[in-house]
Amino acid sequence: MSVVFPEGNYIFCWGGLIMNAGGMTRAMLKRACTLIRAGRDVTILCAARSMEQLNGVEHYQQNGYPEISRKNFVIREAWEGERLSDNRTHHEVGILARSDTLCVELTNKGKVYWQDGVELAREIPSQTPGKREIRYTSPAGESVAEVYWEDSLSRIITDYVDDKGTKHRRERYFAPNGFCHTAFESVWTNNTWNITSIRSFDETAHTVEEFKDYSPFRQRFFSSYVNECAAGQIFVFCDPILDFEPGFSKMHERDGKTIYKIGVNHGVGFGGERNWNSVINPRIRDNIEKVVASTMDALVLLTKQANEDFRKRLGGRDVLFTVPNTVRIPKEIRPFSTRDLNRAVYIGRFDENQKQISHLIRAFAIVCKRHPDAHLHIFGRGASEAEYRRLIQELDLGRWVILEPFTNDVEGEYQKAAFSVSCSSFEGHSLSVCESLANGCPVVSYDYKYGPQDGIANGKNGLLVKLNDIEMLADKICWMLAHPKKVEEMSENARVMVDQYHERFYNSNWADVLNALVLQHPYRTHLTDMQVQLSQKTYTPILNKFTFSGVLTVLGSVPKAAEGMERIYLRLYNHDGSDYSIIDCSSKAADGETHSFNISGKLSAERKKRVTICLEWNNCFIERDMALWD
Repeated sequence: MSVVFPEGNYIFCWGGLIMNAGGMTRAMLKRACTLIRAGRDVTILCAARSMEQLNGVEHYQQNGYPEISRKNFVIREAWEGERLSDNRTHHEVGILARSDTLCVELTNKGKVYWQDGVELAREIPSQTPGKREIRYTSPAGESVAEVYWEDSLSRIITDYVDDKGTKHRRERYFAPNGFCHTAFESVWTNNTWNITSIRSFDETAHTVEEFKDYSPFRQRFFSSYVNECAAGQIFVFCDPILDFEPGFSKMHERDGKTIYKIGVNHGVGFGGERNWNSVINPRIRDNIEKVVASTMDALVLLTKQANEDFRKRLGGRDVLFTVPNTVRIPKEIRPFSTRDLNRAVYIGRFDENQKQISHLIRAFAIVCKRHPDAHLHIFGRGASEAEYRRLIQELDLGRWVILEPFTNDVEGEYQKAAFSVSCSSFEGHSLSVCESLANGCPVVSYDYKYGPQDGIANGKNGLLVKLNDIEMLADKICWMLAHPKKVEEMSENARVMVDQYHERFYNSNWADVLNALVLQHPYRTHLTDMQVQLSQKTYTPILNKFTFSGVLTVLGSVPKAAEGMERIYLRLYNHDGSDYSIIDCSSKAADGETHSFNISGKLSAERKKRVTICLEWNNCFIERDMALWD
């Protein structure tokens, strides 16, 4: 039976595409390629300021995503000027605009620009194909960097110090026709550049808009593009919910357009031990609420476990879906008998906060004493690389632990090794675990949320380790090294059990989600705000009881099909047992998009000063904290 995706335009809101990006980017590109092969119109909106992503398109074409091309991309730098194309007029700016009046000297370190016998600027060699960077000091003492890409898109970065000693940065971005379409002003505070102003210009150099932060700037870009699309069905994907969700509320359905907003949660927002009943990470709490309550039509989770936790938290509503990431499953792999049985491998991003590679290095300090022939190869790149090199040197592990550069040959590296290791503190769904299993490479993994339990059957295709238990991690690695025959059995099992991530299931799962949205849309309630005003509240210490009454007001649109389906209750988080109690709701009144309820209730306070009041309304959910007492 063939898979059918709904007709319409498919739009991905994305930060930026760069070469050698991580699992989230690969997952997005896989989904885009699936839709392109199905004959659907796909656009990837990129809001990042770096033109290096243009090289990334060709890179990904050659490394597993041949369907994508530049025509699928709209990039923020080109938005105010023109859409990316292959036949644009080339206009230089800065030094290059007047290079014909300068003397140019070729050296082994790049070009040197001279004027009247004085060195004016130097070109800095770049490791990025198609990129040029020229640096110099202006007559005013400013440090200037001019960055050019072969596509004639460019930016000029100017750093200077004011009379109070504060560092400032001015970045100007130039479209292919040569005009400055965007300017960023930043100040150096707390060891980072913090944006103070973003301005967009028209062709006459007049300011069109000004923003004080990058987030509303790119949200404006996303919502404007979607709002200007032609009539019909428009499916908008938002993978990094934290970054982009607020812009969704500004995507309006009008002029014959129906907009379906789909959030894909690669990382779950529960705090603490990532339990469903813990406090939601405050950085994304509002967005998670809006996802389910008002601005999104679907929240897609990557694992069954994550879906179950969200349902416990939010209730069993149709807006929640599960679609695991897919991985390429090789038709043939290297025989296990030819692999290095003493070789363990890690492939992923160098990010200690999440990936915890230091745990793996410390575990190997124990392993190599028991198994001197063992060796660990760590492939990747990232901010924590220097930290890992220092740790390897400190523990004198240079013989056993090797930091390797980023590799595009993921399959080849997994097929050289006896097993791989994952020691993350959390994941949305570990793509590296799935890729390892697909290549017949068993996995030793911390039992973090979320993902390992969905792919690893403990003792059959890998081993699960108690989270953050480094000694246990070392013990399990030693067990793998000491039992090569068992590891070979695990390798065979891995190939069979990873079939759940096959492309045929992936395609049908996504088709089911998208078709369900079309059917559910007429019944969707869109709630935007909720307020609680208590006219009476009493706490009785002896009875440990809290009673209250007041008015709950909700703003938003409710279709006729959804009227009369509301439910109001209280939640106490970090609380075992029953997680909510229904609030008595006597009368209600509706005035346009304003809905008011008289509420009253009581509960055991259990010394908690705050609870959360929740409203469910036909597949919608909205919640607000409420103080029991001051």
